Amino acid sequence: MHRRLFANAPGPPMQKPNDSVSKALDAAHLMQQNPEMFAKNMLRLMEESTKVAASMAEKSAATKIDPMSTAADAQSAAKLWSEIAQSWMNDPKKLVEMQTQLTGDFFKLWQQTSQRMLGQDAAEVTQPDKGDARFNDPDWTHNPYFAYWKQAYLLTSKWATDSLAQTDGLDERTRAKAEFYMK
Repeated sequence: MHRRLFANAPGPPMQKPNDSVSKALDAAHLMQQNPEMFAKNMLRLMEESTKVAASMAEKSAATKIDPMSTAADAQSAAKLWSEIAQSWMNDPKKLVEMQTQLTGDFFKLWQQTSQRMLGQDAAEVTQPDKGDARFNDPDWTHNPYFAYWKQAYLLTSKWATDSLAQTDGLDERTRAKAEFYMK
């Protein structure tokens, strides 16, 4: 069913998913079925990520890293993102909303990319800001593979920036450092 990636490729065409498949991929549907479990799983994901980052930071501290080294930067970033993740865990509803938005955007991207690989016209889900010269090459728009990666990057970057902007309880220095790391 998924062998045909391009309009002129041999094999049967991809089929449109039936309603049950579409519902299963819809994050809002999953949240409606068991919102408590969904939120609990998202919190657990953030908690485990925080533990990994803290463990990395402890190991780096134990080895007395040169403050000018890349490892020191990684340690600083891990500590920063641990603080931000903790803030997110304090507001599970907002965390679920943020994750649902990202999941929905990626589902739209998947649909758009599938349509383009079948030779159909489909508008891009997102586009770079005017003046962003990184994506000037026509392949970033016309080649479905590169168009997918461009849009995935843009969606994720926008999500991260928006999520940081919506994160309460951060002092301005922490927020500025997080914005620096994201850029």
